[in-house]
Amino acid sequence: MAGKKKKTEKRAAPQGPVAPSASSRRWREASVILLALLAVLMTVGFFAPNAAVLKAVNGAVAWLIGPGLYVVPAALLVVAGHLLLRLNRKLRPFWVAAVSSVPVLTGALAHLFLAGEPVSAAELGAEGMLLHSGGILAGGFTQLLIRAFSKVGAGILLFLLALLVVLAILRIPLSKLMNKASDEMERTGTRAAEKHSARQAERAERRRL
Repeated sequence: MAGKKKKTEKRAAPQGPVAPSASSRRWREASVILLALLAVLMTVGFFAPNAAVLKAVNGAVAWLIGPGLYVVPAALLVVAGHLLLRLNRKLRPFWVAAVSSVPVLTGALAHLFLAGEPVSAAELGAEGMLLHSGGILAGGFTQLLIRAFSKVGAGILLFLLALLVVLAILRIPLSKLMNKASDEMERTGTRAAEKHSARQAERAERRRL
C-alpha cells in the first residue's frame, strides 16, 4: 500500500580483527622487554663463564636441552619480535610454539650424535650441562624414541619433525609442498617420456634409411 513506508534493513558492517585490550597490550610489551633482556643476558653468559648468575641460568637451560642452549637466545628474540610486531593484532600461538620448539629439537638431534649408551635421568642432566648430551628434556625424548624405534628410526622421526617445524615457521602448508613435489615428478616423467619417444622416432628413421 502507498500509505505504508517501506522498511529498509540495515546491514551490519563487517567487523575487522578485534584489537587486544589495554591489559593484554601491556602484558605483550612487558614480555617483549623480558624476552629480549633474557636473550641478551644468556648471550653474554656464553662469553662470561665467571658470571655466577648467568652461569646458573645457562647451566639450568643446558641441564634441560644440552646444546640446544645456543639456539635459545635467537628463539627468544624471534618470539619477542613477533610480540612487538603484533601488539595491536592477534597473536599466532601455533607459530610461536613452533619457534619455541626449535631449541628442544636442536638438543634432541644433537643427542643422537653426542650421547653413547642410554643413561639415567640424572646422568642425562649432568651430561647436558657439559653439552655432551641433549639434557634431561631433549635427551630424554630422544632416548624414548631410540628405545621405541631404534637409533636410525629416531633420527628419521626427528628430522621429519624438524622439517614440519621449519614449514610451520615459514608458513608453508605441507599440502602445497606435496603438490609441488608431485608436479615436479609429473614434469620429470613427461620429459623422460618425450625423450624416449624422440629416441624411438630417431631409431625408426635410421631403419628406414
